[in-house]
Order: sequence, then C-alpha cells, then structure tokens
Amino acid sequence: MYPFHRDYLPLLPDTTNVLSMELASNPSLYQTQEQLLWHISHIRSSQKHLLATTEDKNQRNICPRCHKSYQHAYHMLRHYKYECGRPPRYQCPYCDMKSKQSNNVYKHIRHKHAGFTPHVIVLYHDEQ
Repeated sequence: MYPFHRDYLPLLPDTTNVLSMELASNPSLYQTQEQLLWHISHIRSSQKHLLATTEDKNQRNICPRCHKSYQHAYHMLRHYKYECGRPPRYQCPYCDMKSKQSNNVYKHIRHKHAGFTPHVIVLYHDEQ
C-alpha cells in the first residue's frame, strides 16, 4: 500500500476529506503526498471550483502535516505550501506584529496605525 493512501490521511469525526476523495478515485496514482498536492493545485479552474467548494458543511480539507482543517481545498493548499511549520513571513513596520499572511498585516496597520502608509516587511522570501 502507498504511504499516502487515503486510509493514512487524517479525518475529523463525521467529515469527508477532499484529498481522501481524490485518492479514493485512483489510489495508486499518487505515491507521495507532494504528488497529490501538485495534482490538486494544477487542476483546471472549472474543476478546481468543484473540488474547492464543499457541498456539505461537514466536509473539511485537512492538512496532512498538522491536521488543521479548512472548508476550501485551496485554503488548505495555501496553508500547506506557505504556512505549515514555518515562522511568520511578514511584519508590521511600525511594531512587532508578525503574520504568515500579508493581508493580516495590512489590516493590522489600517486599524492600529491609522494614518500611516500600509506596507509590510518581508522577513524571508519563499524558496519555491
């Protein structure tokens, strides 16, 4: 059995994992977790919409690394590729606030530092 077969992906109680559904349709196609995630991230946008939108509110997309769950597959993929297990990437130039997403820093500046020009400090660049 392959190491990332659907039986090995974590599921929350009473949920269906979109990644597990993808593996169930063709379990021998993906030998690694990265192959599966690459495939999902390169699906045509019309298909991605179907994959990313959950029809049932109980469906969740679960990160295979940390088990955080997301309603949309593309949110889980963003988390997996850029955030999971990594330090915050962006910082407010006016205080010590840091975040893994730049939009959170922009919102922070507009609310906490009103009147200042909103921009972020990039603490490191992604190597991908």
